[in-house]
Amino acid sequence: MMNLWIGLCKGAHGLPNDFINHGYCIRAIERTFANSDMNDVKPELIASSSSLGHTMLLEWKEGPNTVHDQLLRYSRVHTEDICDKALVPPSECKAHDVVVIGKLGFQERLELGLRNGGFPFPLLLVGQNNIQLAMNTFQRSQLNEIFQRGLTYEPDTVPMSYVPFDVDSAPDLVGESVIPKVLEYMHQRKSQVLLESLCHDVVPMYSLMGPDYKEQMRKKVKRVMRKASETKFSHYLKWNSEAKALTSTDTWDIVNNPISLSTDKRTQEYQRLRGLQSAFLQDLRSGQERLPF
Repeated sequence: MMNLWIGLCKGAHGLPNDFINHGYCIRAIERTFANSDMNDVKPELIASSSSLGHTMLLEWKEGPNTVHDQLLRYSRVHTEDICDKALVPPSECKAHDVVVIGKLGFQERLELGLRNGGFPFPLLLVGQNNIQLAMNTFQRSQLNEIFQRGLTYEPDTVPMSYVPFDVDSAPDLVGESVIPKVLEYMHQRKSQVLLESLCHDVVPMYSLMGPDYKEQMRKKVKRVMRKASETKFSHYLKWNSEAKALTSTDTWDIVNNPISLSTDKRTQEYQRLRGLQSAFLQDLRSGQERLPF
């Protein structure tokens, strides 16, 4: 769902262009900020538009239930909270909506949760290939028009590269992004792998994530890097415990790089690295490689 909404706001090829036409952009991912009562809320995404002067706080539900306390905290978010605490430009938050997004099969339960609490939040329901407004309305008529008719898309056209994994992803999914990037660093003749730079490189939307979420993402990547450098890639990578004082992030030295070898040996070594990559990812999938905490 996250990659779909990012793609809609970025005008990704194959997706409807309604949001890009209305000037929506992603302002934050999983960023915590305080409401008017100084209680925290953390929407999955914050998307805003200067042309409509409107901000959406997107909250999606994987299951059938809403959480009353969470929705109550959202109801106490004022426009100035979004500008001053979530750092959305004032021109983009003259009005806002908390948008609850759930699965079509859970419509009755989700509607009940909103109705019982008297919450006016628009409820969007996701079907196989469309998103439909099921309850309440948006502050901007343009959005009501889009979702009342239904926003249709082909799931296969959703780019998954914006956020290729998240804090709940299995280790092998993290490794599928991390290890190829490390091999790319070798080809670029880099001498070190810096954790913070690696996160930026493998998760293009990393810079928009809230501090707490970034920390969780770093831990996911660090665990994969530690295991790789201690097992299959120990001949090539070595954790540098002293470098953090200079780099301000966890650092691994690239101690052996095939790029420095002769052409024949380089080809053989890269073939070996690709084999190690496949073996390492397979071990992660099977659970044979237990990641350090």
